[in-house]
Amino acid sequence: MSRGADFVVEAAGLEAMPPKTERQPDPTNVKTVLQAWDCTRAGGHVMLMGFTLQPVPFPGVSLALLGRTLHPGQQGGLHVMRDIPRYVKLIEKGKIDAQSVITRKYTLDQSRQAVQDTADRTIITGVIEFT
Repeated sequence: MSRGADFVVEAAGLEAMPPKTERQPDPTNVKTVLQAWDCTRAGGHVMLMGFTLQPVPFPGVSLALLGRTLHPGQQGGLHVMRDIPRYVKLIEKGKIDAQSVITRKYTLDQSRQAVQDTADRTIITGVIEFT
């Protein structure tokens, strides 16, 4: 039996907008993708939630012989044109409580601050209200 996890989720993400508090150890995210690959057993699955702009050099032998499967997972499989209208309808019908995930509301004049707070990772979900 091979050692390693059956399913590994890599979600470190790309440091396109570094937070003010601390820097990510691998801003390219290449090392974390390879670590996820290395932690997965033969026949296991790797879901890549993070993002990298650099090529990832997967080892040819393990890629060919160990039967691991790579799954893309950006945005959780969201299909924007299909899913966003469905979510809006569910929110309007009261089936999804969108208010519970909002950590801060901004006015349109505060939109630059909303982007900065998101980049600084000081909020989870910010909403700009158009009134």
